[in-house]
Amino acid sequence: MKHKLLASFKNTWRSGLSLHLPIAPFANQSQDKNHYSARRSSPLFLVLVFLVLLGKPVLGLASMCMDLTPNELIQNSNLIFKGKVIGVKILFKDKIIVNDEIEKIWFQRDLNIDDRQKVLFKAIKTHKNSQFYRQLFDPARLHYLTKYTILAPYKGPAFDNIEVENVGGLHYLGEEETVFADKGYLKNGYFSHQCGGFSYWWASEHGDQSYQTALDAYRQKQEQLTTALQLSPHNPALLKEQGAFYLQYHDFNSAEWAYQELRLHHPKDVAGLVGLADVRFNRAQHEHNNDKKVLYEQGLAGYESILKIDRNNRAARHGKTLILLILGRWSELDKSVRDFSGRQSKGKNVGNYFVGRHLVKAKFRNAILEGINFSNADLRHADFSGATIWNCNFTNAKLSHSIFRNLKGAEKAKFNGADFQYADFTEANLEEVDFGYADLQHADFTKADLQETSFAKATINKAKFNNAQTCGLFKTTWPIGFDPQSAGVKNCK
Repeated sequence: MKHKLLASFKNTWRSGLSLHLPIAPFANQSQDKNHYSARRSSPLFLVLVFLVLLGKPVLGLASMCMDLTPNELIQNSNLIFKGKVIGVKILFKDKIIVNDEIEKIWFQRDLNIDDRQKVLFKAIKTHKNSQFYRQLFDPARLHYLTKYTILAPYKGPAFDNIEVENVGGLHYLGEEETVFADKGYLKNGYFSHQCGGFSYWWASEHGDQSYQTALDAYRQKQEQLTTALQLSPHNPALLKEQGAFYLQYHDFNSAEWAYQELRLHHPKDVAGLVGLADVRFNRAQHEHNNDKKVLYEQGLAGYESILKIDRNNRAARHGKTLILLILGRWSELDKSVRDFSGRQSKGKNVGNYFVGRHLVKAKFRNAILEGINFSNADLRHADFSGATIWNCNFTNAKLSHSIFRNLKGAEKAKFNGADFQYADFTEANLEEVDFGYADLQHADFTKADLQETSFAKATINKAKFNNAQTCGLFKTTWPIGFDPQSAGVKNCK
């Protein structure tokens, strides 16, 4: 095992955790979400986390970037393709800093890191920028402008050749790589951010073909829809399917085109209006730009125009609710609204809208909530399945029979004094959650992650803890007299 770990570290450093990643052989693996989360308990990952705690930022990418599922990875990238490297330039502050002769030496495959530093020091010995000199001690932090010829396009505009700026990693002429890149917050071209393709790389290193399978399926679906529309132009069902498909994967230009075609050829079909409003709303949430408020306002205007035609349109009511919350205009909300599924918002955007509010059976499925105050709210039978509730305050809230199944994250959430009788926390990530003084009688924590969770002075009579886990360096706090092992809690050490 020791030699395997050292080899993994060596390979990780060699690649510099580059986001332009070599294609590798794959073996069959499950695509279940738990499969990706399970990597965090692997021996290699635990060692990586330990190194992060010691101040190793490069290896720290493992903990930050490796939990994206195949579909999430496609969603998070504006441009995806398999390409062949036909040119590489070293950059500093958007300027090419070394000549071709030096680069020929730099990109030799058998050149070690120390030799690369010496080469670069010699090339720029008159350079006076201290920040750049610091970067020389860590070549993985340098920026590169890599030119590719496209072999297989997956997502984004069609190119024959393209240059992509990236951080870290070495790119060799003639090497084939799968590239995950973004566009929107840069002045020029595409840029591969630090977490862009890490999940793909990690999977390939461990014989997991699910990421490549997802890319192939995405490309195949695009081709099928294009062919079908060529055979049946302006088909409303196909245009709706195409718009929904691209919207799901955050290809907003393609989704907008499909819904505009739907509006043009089928003006009485309200689905075109809903789709266009959804595109603007999702652009504001997911794209890197400075016009988010404008996009939100456009989306809101779209939803309101739909409600003038169909006041009970569920999609428009839901979209309007989310945008009003994000814009902080919570006084305009319909007080009967109960569905907040998919919402992404921070506490500063909603004020104290949820404090003490009657929200029985409210839905927050797959929502991403940060710093929201739910104190004293009536949330009985509420559904937070798949949600993220970082630093949210549920102090003294009524949450009996509520559902937190497959909760993705709840770090520093406060449940002090809340009523959770019969609540469902099955397979929930409850790291760093405070249940102090909470009533957890009959609650179900089966297979939950309870690392550094506090149950101090909580009431946990008849609660279920079958196969709940307390992994990691930090201990879970239990009420006095409670024996977690006899209750079924597992320690993964």
